[in-house]
Amino acid sequence: PFLSVPYIGMNIRFTDNVSDLLRDFGRDASITRNVTNFMHNAALIRQQAKDKIAVKLSTIFIATDNSVVIEQLQKAPSQYNDWTFVYQSSVVRSERTDHVWFKNVRENAAPGMVADVELLRRADYLIGSFQSNVYRLACELNTAYHYQNYSWWEVRHRPVDVEWYEDP
Repeated sequence: PFLSVPYIGMNIRFTDNVSDLLRDFGRDASITRNVTNFMHNAALIRQQAKDKIAVKLSTIFIATDNSVVIEQLQKAPSQYNDWTFVYQSSVVRSERTDHVWFKNVRENAAPGMVADVELLRRADYLIGSFQSNVYRLACELNTAYHYQNYSWWEVRHRPVDVEWYEDP
């Protein structure tokens, strides 16, 4: 049912690549990828979209590999109470940031990742890190999916730490 309203897609990757972010880009994931930073970006998108979308932008789909992110949103401060958060409850997530979260659950992780990418593809706006393969793919597919709905020049994808990343 939430697909019938405009929504923001957030890809919050917060497991095995957080140390790489500091090493490769000099950025601290505990700052750039925290829930507060993502919600700040969501508020900026809401402001940007208020004259472009007929209804108030209030739904956010969360795609994340870390269960702590979901817990933080569920216990969100009162300033988030005008947002509706949607996520896949059955997806296997990690509580840590020091290992490859899907290492021993690949057969269960793939369907959830595919569904996450599909829901990010359909989102009206995206927030995430271009260090993430999922976010990069979602942005490419999202641009193609919405080619008739939004101007090519409208900025609808907001990176939180890495402005662009291209695989060699």
